[in-house]
This record gives sequence, C-alpha cells and structure tokens, in this order.
Amino acid sequence: IYGDSVFVGDRHGFLHCLDSQSGKTRWKTATSKAKNRSVNLTPLVLNGLVIVGTNAKKAAAYATKTGKQVWATKLNGPSGFGPLLCRNLLAIVTDSIYLLKPENGKIVRRFSWNACGIRQAEWTQREIVISLSGNLPSDGNPKIVGLNENGIRFTETCGAFVEGIHFATETKLVYVSHFDGIEVRRRGTGVLVFKIERKNSAGGNGPVDVRYNTIYVLTMDGYVYALRHPLAQTNQTATRPK
Repeated sequence: IYGDSVFVGDRHGFLHCLDSQSGKTRWKTATSKAKNRSVNLTPLVLNGLVIVGTNAKKAAAYATKTGKQVWATKLNGPSGFGPLLCRNLLAIVTDSIYLLKPENGKIVRRFSWNACGIRQAEWTQREIVISLSGNLPSDGNPKIVGLNENGIRFTETCGAFVEGIHFATETKLVYVSHFDGIEVRRRGTGVLVFKIERKNSAGGNGPVDVRYNTIYVLTMDGYVYALRHPLAQTNQTATRPK
C-alpha cells in the first residue's frame, strides 16, 4: 500500500495498481513474456517507482502513476523473496543475493554460495541476515549469514533447520526460528544472546514477533505462545499502551 494505491503481483506475471478505496484497477502491466513469469513477491515502492522480482529471472521497476517500465535487470534465477530496502540499495533474493541501485537497477554486489539455497532474509537496519539451506558444509548444520554492501559481516551455525528470521526494532535483536526452538542473536555480530527450547515439539516453530517485551511464536503443532522477554538482555524496554 502506498498513498491511495495498492500494488499487487499475480501468478500470470501481471503487476496491478488498484485504488485503495474502491479496488478498481488503475493500471496493470505484464512483467514478462516468459512462460514462468509469476510475481510472488510484495512490491516495494520507492521514489515514484514500484519494484518487483519475478520468476522470469529478472527484477524490474515501474512508474507508480502509469505502470511504464523504467528499468529491468537480469538475475540468475527466479526471485522468491524481497525486495528489501537496505539503506540506499535494494536486495533481491534468488539463489544469490543481489544489491541493486533502486533508481536504475544497476548491480552493485552479488553474493552466492555453492550448492546452498537462501531460505529466509531479513533487514536489521545494519545488514541483511539470511539463512542458507541445501547441500550445507560437512557439519550438516544450517548457517545464518549477515552481510551488507561492504561484504559478509558474520557467519554462524544454527541448531537446526531455519523456519524464519525476524528483527525486532524494540529490542534490536534477531530472532531465528528453527525446528528445535528460537535463537536470539545480536545484529552486526550474530553472537548468540540466549535461546528458547521446547521439548517434544512436533514440526518446529514459525517466525516470531516481539511487542511490549513479549515474544509471540506460532508452533507447527498448533499452539501460540506469548513468552515474557528476558529484560536484562534487551537494549530497551517498551510500555504497553493502556
């Protein structure tokens, strides 16, 4: 949602601009002529442009008022996550992470890992934190990696297969959900602050949210937990409104 418009992509490869009050179509445009051209991502609106990644191995920007294509950048595979705004750059995720200039789509940096897929990505206001899956290193443990335009800042091993990554602005901490529980890590270094484990859980844990010193998590076996946050470990506290 941006201003009085709603931007949404569909699996036929179209990007739509709708009136937010009536739902009427203002414009729609085909993002590609490729057979697999689905737009599975939430568009990002920035400086008069609406930007998406597509399954047709490209990222593209369109004028918010008219739907006219402003730029398109070829990628190495379908984009299933992002775009993320990373300071003054865009992050587009395929099997690699591309950092692009939003005004023209020029590639600034690209990060790739042999035989590893990128499963999750989150922006922490300092770096992008991703989880790697697939044919992982010989220890068999999933990795989380922090990176920005200057390079890779950290690589850490997680306890189990990662289901979600969430950065909480309230605590300035990164919450990594996986099959065995939740790991809470510091941005910038990836250092483990504390972890939450649940015995006899079935199927793991979904992404978390943090509000008013409470950690909320949905488990894969059908429970919602509200967990009191260890205040000694947070960077700041917040007061719930009355």
